[in-house]
Amino acid sequence: AGGRPGGSAAPSGTASPAPAPTWAGTGAAGKTTLRGRLHNAASGLCVGIVGGKAVAGAETELAKCSAQPGQQWAYETDGLLRSGAAPGLCLDSHLGYSVQLAPCVAVGAPGGRNIRYDFTLQGTLVPRFDQDLALTPAATDGAGALVLKTRAKTDTQRWSIDTPSTDLQMEVANWAAHGVPRP
Repeated sequence: AGGRPGGSAAPSGTASPAPAPTWAGTGAAGKTTLRGRLHNAASGLCVGIVGGKAVAGAETELAKCSAQPGQQWAYETDGLLRSGAAPGLCLDSHLGYSVQLAPCVAVGAPGGRNIRYDFTLQGTLVPRFDQDLALTPAATDGAGALVLKTRAKTDTQRWSIDTPSTDLQMEVANWAAHGVPRP
């Protein structure tokens, strides 16, 4: 496999390295998992599970945000988007026209690339198997099922994870704490 995030060769057929993917929450705090509701910037709706039952093959949809377990997600640094209702299931976008729940498997396992995403600093969820696509609501009004569409810089493709305020942390740098003399 080449240097592209999805493991495919570079478009020119050479193995030239591509830039590393950027994830929301990377940097000093990059080892953490983002947990909460997956919220769409354009519609104000959250990703949930059709029928509310988290089982393999269940489709996902945008719905009014609630505290239901089916609207809880965890984005991990390895690119998995795990269901909070069933942590063994992840968002799978291999069909493109339907984003469903599928077993979370290792990246090298069959289907492993279909369940991994880059969560860019701009809030776009990009499947690692094709960086030209992005997670998007199917309907033009921003409601309903989730699909993959050509990546664009629109609010319909921008996502955030609403974390409970009790999970937020603030770090303070105390420059004088390490014996550096103050002027």
